[in-house]
Amino acid sequence: MTRPLTEYQIATLLRVRRGGASVAAAANAAGMAEVTAYKYLRSHPELLGRRAQGATIEERVPDSVLADREHRRGLAPRDLTASLCGDPLPGYSALDAQR
Repeated sequence: MTRPLTEYQIATLLRVRRGGASVAAAANAAGMAEVTAYKYLRSHPELLGRRAQGATIEERVPDSVLADREHRRGLAPRDLTASLCGDPLPGYSALDAQR
């Protein structure tokens, strides 16, 4: 059974986190485990950061990268062996770049 957080711990956690420190540093300053700090901060998502808030892949990956990925998906491997062994797609190997 875990003991409830004190008002001092909560205030310290929020103050240090708003100051820009990591969750681990804020938890250490408040005298609690990092996992406890994460559990409490879920009720304050603005203090967790973008990654912990569940940013979608479209927010983090540029459109040019997504377009290049779709282009590569459309290319067929040279043969079955190339597909199984992970050989580069046609036009993307170092030998193809030299030509």
